[in-house]
Amino acid sequence: MWAFIDSAISISEKVKLNEKNKYKFDCVISFLKNNHFSDAQITKLVELYPFFLCNKLSANLDPEMKFFAENGISGLLIPKLLIACPSILCGSLNSLLKPSMSNLREYAKDPEKIVVSIHRGPWIFSSKWMNMNRILDYLSESGVPRHKLEELIVLQPRCLYQKLERIEYAVEILIKDPQCLACSEKKLRVAMDYFVNIVKVDRETIIGYPKFLTYSIEKRVIPRCTVWKILEEKNLTQGKFVWVLNKSEKTFMEQFITKHSDAIPSLEKIFLTSRKPASGPIDVD
Repeated sequence: MWAFIDSAISISEKVKLNEKNKYKFDCVISFLKNNHFSDAQITKLVELYPFFLCNKLSANLDPEMKFFAENGISGLLIPKLLIACPSILCGSLNSLLKPSMSNLREYAKDPEKIVVSIHRGPWIFSSKWMNMNRILDYLSESGVPRHKLEELIVLQPRCLYQKLERIEYAVEILIKDPQCLACSEKKLRVAMDYFVNIVKVDRETIIGYPKFLTYSIEKRVIPRCTVWKILEEKNLTQGKFVWVLNKSEKTFMEQFITKHSDAIPSLEKIFLTSRKPASGPIDVD
């Protein structure tokens, strides 16, 4: 059993591993084994957070584990939860864990989704939950559908820890696709500027399909736009350019480059070169 404790020594010497603490540590490790932890998971937990061994069964582990079980998090979900956020059982049950869980369950009911959310944003069970609550309330009042908020909490919980001003800027877009919030404000502004002023996409189209804003301008948008403009000049295009962005790289190459390689032999070279600063002009055959 001390093999688990040895792993903590290499990570932190702050936990005093002496004979006086041996019984306490043994109890914690036995507790973990009784709660579906494998030897490998115990080792990982101790390496991530050696202070976990200092938890008291009656004061911390037992009541808080009961609390998670009451909220559907039990069995094999417990190791996933504690490894995702090792310090979670060190917080106050009444002033931190309960309000945080209540706030989270307003939007994510499934225990597995809750664990995934905590794994991606462990700060959810910290004092920062109050900021998350303000953001969620604002988005809900602004018309973002409930299922979209759940999607945001589960897939991009870190997005909820930022200034409300930034959320206000992009609320119309967020109503359609909350995951856009994962992009920095700078990226959203640069992308919006490029689409509106360079590609000439109307604002309604962008709001209707905001995923456009998540694409890399340098690696995806500019190279495809370059190819599109060349094809457009030769009357070889149909529809709107923006829908070309959805296509996979393979499909785009087949439909817009390989297909026209006979008419424009240099098209592939232009496409590849447009992804990086060109050393000189490239002629279009």
